[in-house]
Amino acid sequence: LQFSRLREAKLKRKGLGNWRADHEFKLRIGFSKARWSNAFEVWGRVSEEDRLERLVHWDPLDKNRTGEGFYFAGFSERPEKIYVASERETGRLALYEYDLADKRMGQLVFASPDHDVSRVMTSAVDGRLLSIGYRDTHPRIEYVDAEFRDLWAPIHRDFPDRTLTIVDMDRYEKTSIFAVSASNLPPVYYRLDNTSGEYSRLFRSKPALSELELPKTTPVTFRSRDGLEIHGYVTRPHGTDGPNATVVFPHDRPFSRDVAGWNAVVQFLVSRGFTVFQLNYRGSTGYGRAFREAGYREYGRAMQDDITDGVRWLVAEGIADPDRIGIFGIGYGGYAALWGLCSTPDLYAAGASYAGISDLVTLLADDARGYVDDVTTRNKVLTGSRWSDRDYLDSVSPAKHADRIRVPVLLGHGTDDWDVHIRHTDQMTSALEDAGVEHEVYRYRGESHEFIDERTRIDFYQKLGAFFERTLKPDPALVLRPAATTG
Repeated sequence: LQFSRLREAKLKRKGLGNWRADHEFKLRIGFSKARWSNAFEVWGRVSEEDRLERLVHWDPLDKNRTGEGFYFAGFSERPEKIYVASERETGRLALYEYDLADKRMGQLVFASPDHDVSRVMTSAVDGRLLSIGYRDTHPRIEYVDAEFRDLWAPIHRDFPDRTLTIVDMDRYEKTSIFAVSASNLPPVYYRLDNTSGEYSRLFRSKPALSELELPKTTPVTFRSRDGLEIHGYVTRPHGTDGPNATVVFPHDRPFSRDVAGWNAVVQFLVSRGFTVFQLNYRGSTGYGRAFREAGYREYGRAMQDDITDGVRWLVAEGIADPDRIGIFGIGYGGYAALWGLCSTPDLYAAGASYAGISDLVTLLADDARGYVDDVTTRNKVLTGSRWSDRDYLDSVSPAKHADRIRVPVLLGHGTDDWDVHIRHTDQMTSALEDAGVEHEVYRYRGESHEFIDERTRIDFYQKLGAFFERTLKPDPALVLRPAATTG
């Protein structure tokens, strides 16, 4: 870095620890995501001879914010121009030019009518803008550069109705690695010669499934009780006719989202004879600012209502058997599963959670963990404060209301989870024991928030499958293969 040690120290104190170099390896952009507040800054310069200057300082979580807050998205072929992502005009992340010399937002480059821009790809050789990615029901690619579009167009034609992901290119853009997948096709990886346009298969990620005809995922929409349009996905076993046993599978991380792509857990549950329902409840990302902010401080309330409304929609549509509905999730999805059992005890016949949150005050108080930190204002905006909002947080914490649960529960957790501490499962277990609720608990030594060891992953999902088969009783004719058992 070509500025003084004093200035460098000042920038570090501001939290400016993320740096980006352009295609000529010149360091020209730095940005911060402050630990102790919601402030976000982007700093930049036209050349390495210039001082880094602050381009923007803003709070992405402030509902009343004004001005032109943005995120850095990529460099261009010209040193004075970069690309930034901003919600300023449409309420969704769109791609704009930004002039570093004048420190002004430029023209709009691309905006999806309904979804946030999620990925920008520029050339490592000359910096030109190649493509822009966004997610609707599936990941999409909008090709900007004509030569780049011509390179990939034949491959898209060769794989119709498939999701094509450009994994990476070599430094000189002579070779690409790409993956082809679908909701019923695990990723298959290919090598592309960018000069000739010829490609060859490298490997299948799940070769044992290559001969199976797996069911496709269908996008659906429904209206929540307050009129919000909610997007979801239904995957049904082959041969399903009419209502059948269903597992509701809300996604982890409340401010993330699902797409209709390959999901091994979904296909596993479907193979056991269950319809699987995923949905992007309010707060899920990708649908713009208003939809995301509708989920702020709505744990156990409107976010959970969306899940409940989705389940009732499934029943009304003749998809789910109302007497054979279960719910399962991981992390926040585990919280939603447990709270669904508490808040709507007549809706579900069974519920399961892996690494699920059971007590929101415990979560916010655990400021040494990676998931949340109550000393930051971020979680006071998204979740609430364990001091001023304690009554609300207690009122929607499953471990505080286990006596409402009337159906069997399965819990699993890794002992080394740094996102949601295993004490959440310990607290829920104690609450279920005190309430006399039927339950089973599996703790996996050394595992984190996501499985590391394939053997424990297999063990947990075998137990999960057996649990739902026992409690929801799927049609045996819909099971793809006999259920495995563990000793």
